[in-house]
Amino acid sequence: MRARAAGPARASACGFGSQQHFTTAYRQTLGTTPGAVRASMRH
Repeated sequence: MRARAAGPARASACGFGSQQHFTTAYRQTLGTTPGAVRASMRH
C-alpha cells in the first residue's frame, strides 16, 4: 500500500469498516494514533 493513501483507503485495505474503527484499534494496540505517528515522522 502506498504511504500516502487516504485514511479511509488505508482502513479499508486493512479490513476495517471505517477510519474511526481503524484509529480506535490502532490507538488501543499501539498507544498512539496514526496521525501522531505521521506527525512525528515529519520532524
